[in-house]
Order: sequence, then C-alpha cells, then structure tokens
Amino acid sequence: VEYCEPAPISGRANGLNTSYSGRGISSLAISCGENSMTIAGQGTSGTRAVYADRTANILTVTPGETVTITAAGQGTWMNTYIFVDFDRNGFTNDDRVFSNNNGACHDFAGTYTFDIPADAVAGKYRVRYMVDWDGVSPCQFGQSTSDNGEVILDFLVSIPTQEYENARVISVSADNELGSVAIINPATDELSVETALKSVTVKATAAEGAAFINWTDAEGNFVAETATYTYTGEEAAEFVAHFGYTVTLTKEGEGNAVLSTNGQTLASGTAVAPGTEVTVSTTPAQGKALISVTVNNAQVATEGGVATVTVNEATAIAVEFGEKQLTFSYSVDGNGAVYAYTGMEESEEVFDEDENACYVPAGAELTDGAAISSATEIYFYIVPGKDTEGEDEDIMTMFETQGEEENDVIDNLEAPEDGPYALADGTPCYIYSVSNVQGDYNLHVEFSNRLAAIDSIAVDSEAGELEFFNLQGMKVAADNLTPGIYVIRHGETTAKVLVK
Repeated sequence: VEYCEPAPISGRANGLNTSYSGRGISSLAISCGENSMTIAGQGTSGTRAVYADRTANILTVTPGETVTITAAGQGTWMNTYIFVDFDRNGFTNDDRVFSNNNGACHDFAGTYTFDIPADAVAGKYRVRYMVDWDGVSPCQFGQSTSDNGEVILDFLVSIPTQEYENARVISVSADNELGSVAIINPATDELSVETALKSVTVKATAAEGAAFINWTDAEGNFVAETATYTYTGEEAAEFVAHFGYTVTLTKEGEGNAVLSTNGQTLASGTAVAPGTEVTVSTTPAQGKALISVTVNNAQVATEGGVATVTVNEATAIAVEFGEKQLTFSYSVDGNGAVYAYTGMEESEEVFDEDENACYVPAGAELTDGAAISSATEIYFYIVPGKDTEGEDEDIMTMFETQGEEENDVIDNLEAPEDGPYALADGTPCYIYSVSNVQGDYNLHVEFSNRLAAIDSIAVDSEAGELEFFNLQGMKVAADNLTPGIYVIRHGETTAKVLVK
C-alpha cells in the first residue's frame, strides 16, 4: 500500500516546513496493554519539517484493547486528529478514529485513545497522528496561508498472528455437579474444540450456594484460580474445574481464631471441596474465655478450644470470646458474718454516729458458688459478732485464694470508720474489695468466738422474759433448745450464745 505524504494547503507559508516557535510535539508515549514505546516529535523551535515518518517504530497491540497516546509538547489553539488504516488501502477520511475539534482551544500536549477492533486480523497497521487547525484530510494540512506550527507523525501498530500452524484439541469438564464449564473463545456449545487459535478461553460458573475453587489439568496439577482462564499453549489440553463451598470465619471479642485443613492454614472466604474437614482453633486473650463456636448459627462442641467441621454446604463459622467464667465462694469460722456484693454506694439514709453518710452495699449480692468473671468487682462486708460482754469479736485470719494461689489479706481490711462503712441496716462493717480475679475465688474469714457456753437457761423475772431466736430470726421456745448458736434478748439487751 502506498501512503500519501501530507501536503500543505495551497499558498501556505513555509510549505512543508514550519518555523513557528513555541508550538510543537517533542515526543509521543504510546501504549497498549503491557506494551509501550516512545517516538520522537519534531521539536518546538527552529525550522523543521511538519511531517515525519516514524514507521520504524512498531507497537504490538491486541484486538479489543485500547491504545493510549500521551503527547508531550508546547502550544495551544490547535486540534488533534488520529487516523488508522485498518482496511489497509491507504489513508482516507473514513480512517479517522479520534478528533477533538469541538470548537474549544486545545493544547498540543494531551492524552488521547482509540480502540483496536475486536475482529481486526493479524498484520501491521499505519497510524497518522496529526495536529492541525481543521484536519480536513489525513493527506493535507494547513488552514490558510499562515504557518500554524502543524505536526504530523506516522507510526505502526502490529497485531500478531492469532493462530498456530497446527490445530489442537482443548476440552473442559467439572469435577462435580456444583457448577458448569464452557469454552467461550472460540465460542462453542461443546465441551471440547479443535482450534488453531493461540488464545482459547474457558469459563467456570458455580451453582447457587457453591463456589469455584480452581482449574487443574487432567492429572490434577494446578492451572489457575480464576474462573475465566485463557490457555495459549500449542499442545492439546484438558482442564478440570473444581467446585466446592466457601468457608468464612468471623470473631467477636478478644482472642484469636484460625482455620486450617490438613495442617495448612485456611483463609476466611476460601472455597474447599465437599467433605473437607476444617478445624477452627481458638485462643482467648488473657483473662478471657471462649464462649461459643457456631457453624451456620448452630453451636458446636469444642475440645481444648478446637472444633472440627465437615464442609458439605456454604459454611459460616462464628467464634465468640467473652469474660472468663469463674466460681466464687467464701467461708466463715467463729462468731461473725460475711456478705459479698458487686458494688458500693454512698447512702442518703444510713449515717454513722457522727452523722457522716455511710458507704453501703450496692449491685448484686454474690452468694456462695456464684459464677463471676475476671472483670467482676467484689466488695466484702465483714461484720464481727458480739461476745457475751457485747464486745466485737476479733477478726483472727483472712485468706484469699485465686486459682492455685493463696494470700493472707487481713492487712488490706478497711475499718468501719475509714469509710465510714455499714450494712444497709446501719450495722458498721469492715470492707475488703478485690478486682481482676485470676482464677476461681474463695475468701476465708476466721473470727474469735468468746460466746459463753451454757448448759441451762435461767429466767430473771425482774428483768423480764428471756427470748431466744435462731439465726434465721425465728423465735424458739426455751424448753425446745437444741445445741447451737442462738440470739438471746433479755429486756433491752441482746447477745449471741452457744448452747451445748
């Protein structure tokens, strides 16, 4: 094919040349896909030819892809045109693939694109890049007798042959009924095709609820993990699409959870083959505990923080961590009482003897054997009993056990007047508090016991009737007393007594 060499409009100053300073193209950067090249322009100063043949520069392109041209240059008030001779019969106005002649002023520098037709056949194609006022023809430039600094550059694009010399057979199949496969280039309804095309594209489509895993060859060797795959080999090939189910993992709370199969870590969202055993291993953060592992909203059993799931559907595994559940207990020896609550507050109704508002129990009462967490705050309200003289018994020892560790904590007691502290009924009490419990918890308090042991009860009629109450507050007849501790009331006086 013979191509026209651009000619100036009749009477144009400087003819085939330009001496317009400050207008021109210094280079064109051209790319398509992963391929690129740069060609030189004619510059922006001095006398230079308007047209330059750069067809020694060839860019490899692919049908259906886009060519991008970025011009580096100087100047404005001109338009850019691109012509490509896709029919390879010489340049005509029908070959124009780009124009920015829209009435606006345009710079010489800029980025422009055009597409390679998807049905373009192999071969070389000539491209003409033109900066002109009106671009009336790829074979002519100039708008008047003026020299406007026009630029025309030719280069080539090349589409490599898309076929091999010999055809080969490409076939596809699926490993189960969880999806379907097809050959989409060249398009066919069959699962095999004999073709010389260099690029053969196959596609896998998972059924609803299932997921694509990967492509392998007939021997099971990995080929690709994308559902759409293009084969470019020259040999016959068979590809197998593998389908399965997606396994996802979500976590709530403080801790770590890991999926694995056959000893290999499995990322959340990965698809696995039906029947695959997936293990979820959990590790709570310090002071926390595993609350539950659920599979598709159904709780499953764990052993040592590990659960194993057989995947036969899309599988959503959820792991929840929370506060570690511990057991709370306390014990008392001697004459006194201990109460435990989860809080303390200043009372507007309970005052000490100096009319200071007291701090009293608040929150929930903790009974012996209650479940607590490491975050539970515990307030002990410790009340010595009265001896036979009406004096407080002594707190002899106080030991705290957390898990396997036992400590003497009697020195940490706060006296009733320190707060001041009292029960809700105003009874003064000692306070001991603990938080951040590290194991099953027990507090043991030992009081002295100076209660008088009596063998019989005498009634002093002058002081009034002697009344006995058990520790539950129920009145007991004096002649029905059995050995044990009772509260005795005689007139205005009360005391605890031990009856033998």
